[in-house]
Amino acid sequence: MQIENSPLDIFTEFDDSIFSEGAIDPMGLRIIWTALGNAIFENRLNTISVDIRYYTINLLHHFVIWQCCKEHKQKVLELTGRAPYNSENDLFDGMIIFLEMILTNVVAKMGNTEVTVPALSKLKSIQIQNRNDEKAVSAIVDKNSGILVRHIGLGIHGRHKGPFQQMDIFQSNNYYANEAIWNEVEKLFSKSKRWSNLAEGLKRLIVDKVLSEKNGQKHIRHSIESIVDEELKELYHETLQPKSFKSKSFIDFWEDKLGLQNPEAQLIYNQIKALNKDSDYQYQQLIEQASINDNSGKIKAICAIEPLLARIEKSMDRLLQRGTTEIDGSLINDIKEQLAAETINFKEIEKYATYKYVSESALERLKKLIDIVRKVNSDKDISLYVENLINYHKELFESRNNLPWLTIGNGKITQHRSFIYSDNYKESLTDNSWRNYYYLGTVHSLYNGLYQ
Repeated sequence: MQIENSPLDIFTEFDDSIFSEGAIDPMGLRIIWTALGNAIFENRLNTISVDIRYYTINLLHHFVIWQCCKEHKQKVLELTGRAPYNSENDLFDGMIIFLEMILTNVVAKMGNTEVTVPALSKLKSIQIQNRNDEKAVSAIVDKNSGILVRHIGLGIHGRHKGPFQQMDIFQSNNYYANEAIWNEVEKLFSKSKRWSNLAEGLKRLIVDKVLSEKNGQKHIRHSIESIVDEELKELYHETLQPKSFKSKSFIDFWEDKLGLQNPEAQLIYNQIKALNKDSDYQYQQLIEQASINDNSGKIKAICAIEPLLARIEKSMDRLLQRGTTEIDGSLINDIKEQLAAETINFKEIEKYATYKYVSESALERLKKLIDIVRKVNSDKDISLYVENLINYHKELFESRNNLPWLTIGNGKITQHRSFIYSDNYKESLTDNSWRNYYYLGTVHSLYNGLYQ
């Protein structure tokens, strides 16, 4: 599928802090499917934090800061309470930026090794290697700095802050308030000589180059070359090999903290574990299979509601196909075939369309969409269905102060945004496939990171 003006056509992954719901979700379905998925995974997963290595690297960085601050409380007090570090959180966030700038710089210069540069920084790694970006060759203790634009939100820490809060690793007002979890993390890293050595190296760096500085009302800044010696580079190289992330202690820790051993999540996780490496599978099939043993109804709710969401999304995609200007015979036939292709059980949907399975805002939206689809009983109703879909979309976008992609009047459709689809994509508009996979892609990626 070709997309114009799309958030997909950039160097970083999708991040909902940059792109509003209206940028990729014209019918507002995301709030529904994420509510259903979060009911299973307890809000601990998202669609952008999918690499277990970055979970572990983020944990390491914060562990180092926690240790430094615990052992050097007076130094922290002397640096904070006035500009530029008005609070401890200003300093902590700045140190995170500092560590991520060092990490990205060191890894980018490793050359042809098994260590992978973080995907979000590949573009910047080229600038690092070419030495044509001042930020790329400096490490700054400043939450508003970094290699990336809005690095504090888009870097490794920013992309994992939400999951870490949901796992109770972070507390909302103080990352390190949960002393018990950080003691557990200390034991975790102490089991690996590589990780504990790297942690010690980074701790020395923070103490010597950050906490020992005086607050001169300027952000602490060092050139990478002046603070990263060959010993630290070698510690990174040894530690960041793939096998370092796959020890049993890390597997046990992350499977527990990510909630993958909770009843419903485990049913889905076990489906992924049972896959052969070369298995021909679809996430839809895995969810349907997991639902057989689901006693809570949370997975069954997905199986009941997703066919409705898929129908609506595919209908909207057809309306957004470039050149669609009226409700003619071609459009009616396509919509008719599309609606016939999906298996929707309204009785089952109503069983699960409750606050038990979705949030209040998601339920309100879901009920409106159920009403739109339920009215379709004949070809004549398809015209009304199209009008209702477009008007719903228009009202939704106007409520967000966004311009609608489609409007309709006197039977004429005006496309303010349109798409050109491949033949394969056009075929998918009338098949039985689902559109949303409820974090299974994330679960699968995390599993591969731990075991493959």
